[in-house]
Amino acid sequence: MLQTKPKPTKAERTRQFIIESMSDVFNKKGYSKTSITDVEDITGLSRGAIYGNFSNKEEIAVAVFDHNIAKICSVADPMIREARTYYDKIMVFPQIYKAAANEFSTIGNIPILHTIAEAEGTNVLLKSKALKAILKKEQIMAELLQTGIQTGEFRRRIHPKEIASSILSSLEGGLMAARVTNDPARMGSINSSVEVLLRSILN
Repeated sequence: MLQTKPKPTKAERTRQFIIESMSDVFNKKGYSKTSITDVEDITGLSRGAIYGNFSNKEEIAVAVFDHNIAKICSVADPMIREARTYYDKIMVFPQIYKAAANEFSTIGNIPILHTIAEAEGTNVLLKSKALKAILKKEQIMAELLQTGIQTGEFRRRIHPKEIASSILSSLEGGLMAARVTNDPARMGSINSSVEVLLRSILN
């Protein structure tokens, strides 16, 4: 007999409500610039209710970051799995970044490297999680490149980790430029350069 998943408690529902309500706000204002007052205004909850679920704003920021990364993965992971070639699998990354550059993106538009810089000296756990997230992206891309080499899709004399690092740096920088200039089209030229790079290493 299948066991039914227990219903979340009121505290768990409130915590999730806060996280989901603040997701877009943290994305637009940044993790350091968003205040507890913002949380009160957006959620309509009292400070006491908020602190009944989170010890401080930094803890909310970490929970929201985890939530936003999970949203991105829920979009990117199926796209990578369904792509037929390793070239197409890697091109999912610039597609996701281009979507993120849109003002109305539902997956967030704050570069992870910016989050790391924001959290420096103010939120150690957030910085650690953001660093792990960017390194994980790099690892996944490098592994896709390596497998593409093994299947004969990419040339053998390339360095997957270096290429992955270069691509991610370009995408993160492009997203930052698109954000500060309010010009999402900038990601188009970045994506074109990534496409040119990947085509240059195809067999």
